[in-house]
Amino acid sequence: MSTLDLPGDVHMRYERFEATQSDSTTGTPTIVVLVPFTSVPLSTLPQLAPTSPLRKDFNIIALAPRAHGETTAPITAKSDHFVAAAEIAFAYEALQIPPCPLFAPSMICGRIALAFTILFPDLVTSLAVASLGSRKQRRSLAEIVGICEVGLSGEDADLVVEMFSELASTLGDDDETPEQRDGLVKFLLRQGGPRKSRQSYERMGLWYFEAKFPPHALAAGEKDNDTLPDNDDWAMLLSGARQVQTKLIPNTSKLCWMKSPEAVSEAVTQFFEQTAGSLEAPASPPDFERALDTLSALSHEPGVRERDPRNPQSFTALTAEEVEAQRQALQRVTAAEELWCAQHEAPDPWDAPSPGSSTDDEQTTRWSPRDRHDKALHPTSPPMVSPTVSETVTVQVDVLQSSSGSPPPTGGLRKQSVVSVDDK
Repeated sequence: MSTLDLPGDVHMRYERFEATQSDSTTGTPTIVVLVPFTSVPLSTLPQLAPTSPLRKDFNIIALAPRAHGETTAPITAKSDHFVAAAEIAFAYEALQIPPCPLFAPSMICGRIALAFTILFPDLVTSLAVASLGSRKQRRSLAEIVGICEVGLSGEDADLVVEMFSELASTLGDDDETPEQRDGLVKFLLRQGGPRKSRQSYERMGLWYFEAKFPPHALAAGEKDNDTLPDNDDWAMLLSGARQVQTKLIPNTSKLCWMKSPEAVSEAVTQFFEQTAGSLEAPASPPDFERALDTLSALSHEPGVRERDPRNPQSFTALTAEEVEAQRQALQRVTAAEELWCAQHEAPDPWDAPSPGSSTDDEQTTRWSPRDRHDKALHPTSPPMVSPTVSETVTVQVDVLQSSSGSPPPTGGLRKQSVVSVDDK
């Protein structure tokens, strides 16, 4: 893996994967994959495995966006999906990535990808999004701050483990062994435990908060007869699609790209093959000033156009009032993180090797989440994950390039093709 040093003090991890069966006659197309925080290192994403159909047919550039543990970026009150999208655009610029298909599994990466497609439509020829989840906000700012203060950075380490064990129970399989569940709990603790409460706060915000996609931003163009599953409002938002298909993947109530990697890989590969152009377009730099114009139209804030286009934070869609609320929330979360660090010596218990690990140092004390005493959750602490997190929705969007080269309608996407993958 390598690191890109991008504007705004962003250090983004990325990795290139060559196609396992390249075509010397027609050339091998390139795709970009946004990797969720559940895959560290990037190569552990199932769709990037050597046996994946995506690896067979495409050269892949994998990017770790904001909120991925391998990428570091300033966590500020302005950080949102559009800021993360601008950072992806700076990565496109640095790597000279041509317009190409984009695959983004998970609710966080999927929303970043949608924001990216809104701001930089010329860089995306088709978009596949897995497990997009519900668009509606499922946690208030106060609830997320409360989780960070009480659950993630509380004085009681057992309570911290209890919170992350609950999160692991929503992400893991029912047939997992205790050792596998222990490993997942430890991974989550290392990714966003008390010493990384600010990272957890940002990740939960990108996960739980409503994405700021006004209906007209995704509903430009002609409506089509096909629709997405009616269990959410994405069908209304994506009503401008040329084509909408629904593909059911059974027994994947959570994280379909991890639970049914082969089915998802096949669906995404087929979609990209169907929407691929005859020739790969040459790389062109992202139009950041035009992106600010689009954001200004979406937010109805003329002053957005005057922001610095070379600063990712300029692309926030948050209002001044929302930024102030985020600033106060970050202060509280930072105080909770500092309190933990002051009261607990490093390393934390979960940084010790797992029981039964053959590669761990025999002299190192091993730790398991089951070592803790069972304790009830704090009565004022809301559950870590709401039931709707388990919803699995995949949306695939083909953004057609304009033959005239003229810009798209203000605040809107070009006509799209949408494919939905849902659980039954």
